[in-house]
Amino acid sequence: MNQKNIDTLQSTTKPGDHPESSPRGESLQSIFEKLDNIPGLMTPQEVCKLLGCHQQTLYDWTRQGRISAFLIGRGWRYDPADVYYFLTKRRLRAKGVKK
Repeated sequence: MNQKNIDTLQSTTKPGDHPESSPRGESLQSIFEKLDNIPGLMTPQEVCKLLGCHQQTLYDWTRQGRISAFLIGRGWRYDPADVYYFLTKRRLRAKGVKK
């Protein structure tokens, strides 16, 4: 794991500082800013920490085609642009859902 990636992921925002907060209380805007600062590909652990999900959930989303990933050797890697697209797509779908 790249030290710059770890430092980027460890920076936090205050819960509820944005009207469109994730379940962890972190704004989607702050997550998008973190994605812009990550060079290269991300490990599943980095993506899970950023999204606040379990690693098995991430693998399920990958298998279902909801998020793109690359198999490099024996490990999966995620492009930050694909993670950004995944979040944007989920956000748009959530806004379109009627109660």
